[in-house]
Amino acid sequence: MVLGIDISTSITGFAIVADKQLVYYDSIDLRKFKDVFDKTIAIKEKLLDLYEMYQCDNENTMRIGGSSYPIEHIYIEQPFTFFNSGGSSAKTMATLQKFNGIVSWNVFELFEIKPKFIGA
Repeated sequence: MVLGIDISTSITGFAIVADKQLVYYDSIDLRKFKDVFDKTIAIKEKLLDLYEMYQCDNENTMRIGGSSYPIEHIYIEQPFTFFNSGGSSAKTMATLQKFNGIVSWNVFELFEIKPKFIGA
C-alpha cells in the first residue's frame, strides 16, 4: 500500500492506495490550533491512528483478498521553494518548510520508511 500526505499548516490530507484503488482518505483541519507544536501533535495522533489501522497485525488491519498489505511506500508533497508575486510571504514559507520537516520526521520515525518527496 501507498500512503500519500499533502502537508499544510491549515489542512493536511491523507490518502492510502492499494492495488490502484483508493482505500482510505481523510484530512485534518489544523486552523484551530495556535502554533506549529499543537499542529504537530494533531498530525502525530493521526499518524498513530493510521499506523494502528494499517501496520499492526490486529483485527483493524486492512485486509485485501484475504491477506494483509502494510504501507510500504510514503509520498509527501514538497512545500513550495520559490516566491510568486502575490503568493506566500517568506515567513509563511519558512513555517511550512519547518512543519513539513517535522511531519516528515514523524512519518519516518513511526513507519520506519523514508518518505519520497514529490512536486505539487
